Amino acid sequence: MSSFRQFRANLKKSEVTRDQGQESSDPNVIHPRLLQSARQSGRLDLANRGLTLIPDSVYSLLDLSQRDTSKGSSLNGDGERWWETVDLTQLLLAHNSITQIDGRILNFDTLTVLDLSHNRLDSLPSEVGQLQQLRVVNLTGNQFTTVPDALFALPLQDLKLTDNRLTTIPEDRLLTWATSLIRLDLTRNQLTELPRDFGTLTTLLDLRLAKNRLEYLPPNWWQCPKLENLDVSANKLRCLFLLPAGHDRADPPVRISFPRLKVIDAHGNALVGLFGQCVPTPVTVASQPLDIGHLQLDFPALVEFSVAYNRLADLSPVTAHCPQLLTLDANSNRLTDLPVGLFRLRNISRLDISMNNFRALPLRLGLLESLKVLLFAGNPLRLGSRGTNTESVLTLLRNRLSAEEAAGQLPDEPAVTEVVNVAWAGATESTPAATVPEHNEAATLAAVPAATAAESAPVAISQPPTEPSPGEDKLVSAPAATKSLTHMALPSLVDYVQPTVVPDDAAEPVTSSPVVPDDQQARLLALKLESLNLESLRVSDLVAVTYAPRQIDLSNNRLTALPVCLVTSYYQTLTSLDLSKNRLDQIPWWTASSALPALSALRQLSLSHNAIKAWPSLLPAAGGDTLPESLPVEALPYPNLDELNLSDCHLLETPAYSLRLLFPKLTVLLLRHCHIERIPNPTAFDGIIRLDLSDNNIAHLPPKLALNSALQALFVEGNSFRFPRYQIVQQGTHAILEYLRGRIPR
Repeated sequence: MSSFRQFRANLKKSEVTRDQGQESSDPNVIHPRLLQSARQSGRLDLANRGLTLIPDSVYSLLDLSQRDTSKGSSLNGDGERWWETVDLTQLLLAHNSITQIDGRILNFDTLTVLDLSHNRLDSLPSEVGQLQQLRVVNLTGNQFTTVPDALFALPLQDLKLTDNRLTTIPEDRLLTWATSLIRLDLTRNQLTELPRDFGTLTTLLDLRLAKNRLEYLPPNWWQCPKLENLDVSANKLRCLFLLPAGHDRADPPVRISFPRLKVIDAHGNALVGLFGQCVPTPVTVASQPLDIGHLQLDFPALVEFSVAYNRLADLSPVTAHCPQLLTLDANSNRLTDLPVGLFRLRNISRLDISMNNFRALPLRLGLLESLKVLLFAGNPLRLGSRGTNTESVLTLLRNRLSAEEAAGQLPDEPAVTEVVNVAWAGATESTPAATVPEHNEAATLAAVPAATAAESAPVAISQPPTEPSPGEDKLVSAPAATKSLTHMALPSLVDYVQPTVVPDDAAEPVTSSPVVPDDQQARLLALKLESLNLESLRVSDLVAVTYAPRQIDLSNNRLTALPVCLVTSYYQTLTSLDLSKNRLDQIPWWTASSALPALSALRQLSLSHNAIKAWPSLLPAAGGDTLPESLPVEALPYPNLDELNLSDCHLLETPAYSLRLLFPKLTVLLLRHCHIERIPNPTAFDGIIRLDLSDNNIAHLPPKLALNSALQALFVEGNSFRFPRYQIVQQGTHAILEYLRGRIPR
C-alpha cells in the first residue's frame, strides 16, 4: 500500500473512532454518517438506540445552513453533495424511551411512514396533523389512552395502536379515514365500545380488535364492504352482528354482505348468539328465539370461521351462506346439533366441535366428503363410533343415513335462532319481549382432554355417567411429599447449576389471594391469573382449583419468583407457563438435591419483560475446576422444554455454554430486544430451529453462528453490526447463514 493510501485509510479510521466515541457517550447524539445516509436514502432508522428524545440533529436533518458540506473535495471522499439529498419519507424510532414529540416534526412534511412503537408516549403534537403525506403510523406499545386528535386529520392507510391503554375512540371523527384506511390494529387495549360511525370505513381490509373489553360491535360495522380479515377474539362480545331497531320491518331488508371477507376470528368471547338486536333500556330478557329469515346474508369468500370458547347453542344461519368455508372451529360451546346448512358445504376440510354438548354425532356429517379433520373429544357421547380416523368415522355415519339424506335431500334450515337483546340508547323500536328463559347452562362434563384429533386416537367412546363420580371433579394433585418421584431422593447427585428457586413454600410472603377460576377455564384446563397484581401464590390459594390445568397465565403481575406451589401441584400436567411482565431477576431453576420435581410436561415457558440479567450459573464438576460436558436429565427442571421466550429482558450476552446442557429439547429461543451486546459462544445454539436475536446491541455477528446446523429461522435485524449488510439481512435466514459460512476460517 502506498503512503498516500495508508494516510487516507488512517484518516478515515480515526474519524470513525472519534465519531463512535462521541456517540457512545450520549445515546441522544446521532452518528453523522447515519444522518448523511438518511439524507441520501430518505429513510432514517434510529430504532433501539436508547433515545429519550428526538435529537436536534434529526430535526435539522434537511437544514442546509446546519450542514457541513466543506468535505466535498476532501481527501477521504466522504463529503456530501447537496444535489444528492432527497426528502425524508420514513422515520423509524421504535424501541426507545421517547416521552414527547417536538412540534418541529413538521420539518418532515414529506413523511409517509412514522414508526414510534415501543416508546413512552401518551400524546402527539397537533403539528402531526399537518403531515398530509403520512400514510403509515405505528404507535404500538406506548401509553395512549385515546387516539390522538392529530391522526384524525390525516388520510391514513395503516394505523397500529396495539398494546396501549385506549378506552374509547371519539365519536364522529372517522370521516377522514372513510376512503383511505386499509388496516387498523387496536389489539390489546381496554376498549369497551366502538364509535357508531365505524361503518363509514368503506376501504377497510384488515380489522384487529383482539384482547379488548368490547361487549358488542356497533350496528353498522358490517357495512365495510372490502373487509377481508376480522379479529375480535378475547373480548366480551355477546353477539357478532348487532341488528338495528326495527330490522324486521326495514324496507329494503337488512343486508349483511361481505364479498371479500375470508377470516372471522371471534374465539374467547361470551357469544350467546351470532345475532343481536338493539332494544330500548331496560332489557327485560337477555336473549330470545327470533325469526331472522328476512335478513339477506352473503359471505361468498369466507374460508375460516372461529367461534371457539363461547356460549353458542346454534350456528345458524351463517354457515348456510359460506359456500367456500374450509375451517369451522366451534370448540368449547354449548352446541347440541349442527345447522342443516353446514351439511351442504362442499369444501369444508376441518371441523372442531370438541367440548360441546353432543349426545351423538350427527349422521349427516357423513355427507361431508371433503372433511379431512374432525375433532369431537369432550362431548358426552352416549354411543360413539368405532372408527380409528376421520375417514372411518364419516364412513360409519354415512352408512347409517336414510336413503333420502344419503342422496343429499336435506330439509330447509329453520330461520329461527337465538338473538341477543342489547340495550341501545338510539333504539326507538323493539321486538316483542316474550318471557323466554335465558340460555340453559352447559351440562356437567367429566374432565377430558381439551381436543383430540380423530386421526390420532380411536373414536370408541363409552357412555359416561350423567354425574361425575366421586373424585373425578377433584383433579388437584396431592402435595409433592406424598408422590413417588423417581428423581427426588437422590442424595448422591450433586448440583450442577446454581439454584434460584427455594423449595420451601412457607418462605414465600403471605401477600397472595385465593384463586377462583370460572367454569370456562375449567373446561379448557387453563388457569388465567394475569393482571391481578399478585406478589406470590401459595398452595392454600389453589383450593378452589378443582382440576389440573395444562396452561397457566401469570403475566402482568408482581411476582419476583416462580411460585413453588405450581411446581409441586401441577408438575405432571403443566404444558405452558406464562410469567411475562413480572419482576423476576433470574431464570427459575432448581436441582436434583432440592425436594422439587421437574416440570416434565412443560413445553412452553415465557419469561419476557422481566428483569433477568444472566443465564443460570453452571457449577464446576465435583473434584475439579472444569464445567460439566453434559448433565443428567434427572437434574434438569425443564427436560422437555421446546420454546423459551426471554424477549425484553436485561441480558447482555448469550450463554457461554451449550443450551443443550440445560434444555436438551429446546428448538425455539426468543431473545428479542434484550440489550445483548455479544455472542461469546456462537455454537451454543445446537439444536435450535428458530432463534430471534433482533433489536439488540450486537456489534459483531460471529461466522461460527452458521455452524448450528439445525437453524431454519434466524432473526438479527435491528442490531449495530455492520456485516452482513442490511441488504443481506433482509434476504432472510438462508442468505445470512451463507454469508457467515463463507467467512469461517478454513
